[in-house]
Amino acid sequence: MAKINTLLDTPFAFCPGCSHGVVHRLIAGAIDQKGWREQAIAVAGAGCANRLDTYWDLDVVEAPYGMATAVATGIKRVHPDRLVIAYMGDGDAAGAGLAELMQAATRGEKLTVIMVNNLTLGLSGGHLSPTTLVGQPSISSPYGRSIESAGHPLRVTEAFGRMPGAPYSCRVAVDTADHVEDAVTAVQEALHYQMIGKGFSFVEIMGICPPGWNQTPQEATEYLKDKVLAEHPLGLRKRSTTR
Repeated sequence: MAKINTLLDTPFAFCPGCSHGVVHRLIAGAIDQKGWREQAIAVAGAGCANRLDTYWDLDVVEAPYGMATAVATGIKRVHPDRLVIAYMGDGDAAGAGLAELMQAATRGEKLTVIMVNNLTLGLSGGHLSPTTLVGQPSISSPYGRSIESAGHPLRVTEAFGRMPGAPYSCRVAVDTADHVEDAVTAVQEALHYQMIGKGFSFVEIMGICPPGWNQTPQEATEYLKDKVLAEHPLGLRKRSTTR
């Protein structure tokens, strides 16, 4: 297997079965394949997403909770020739940072947001996320998410599919080899839209959090396939015809 220069040789520090390691590798590989490493600046969101500087050999800025999109916007405006990537979890992006995320898309900021959606706030112990399924238990909702108290799961990718400032919006997963290949393609396409200055691009990557779901990695992978992807279906929501 070819060495990925963007990926540092660092021991895996996430929980067993965590999807972040796979996502780190596929994004680093996508950057390497296109020769974008020297141009890239990553903004790490809070929570489990904030370990990017441990694993990626490129410039990384850590942002306060919910502020990765805002920080990325500032960096891109100061350095419009750089490839700016905001890497966030679902609690960070779709929860605390939703306003910044939506406003950046509305303005058509020329940056890329990658949201790793494991349907939970993993670093804080597995609390309810805006994307958690109805009936899915969490630490803060041991009897499962209730529509009456928490509403329906938020589908961010679909929302961007309707926004003129966001020419690219896609949801992928990392539960199978084929899905990982699709995820690499989606990341490269999203970054391509940024490189040609077409506006805000977004990739949602569905993953698992076995401890947060109170499941084994095998059980969590099956739950993702059988339950999660039915509520958060994979696929391209928008690809501008102007490339």
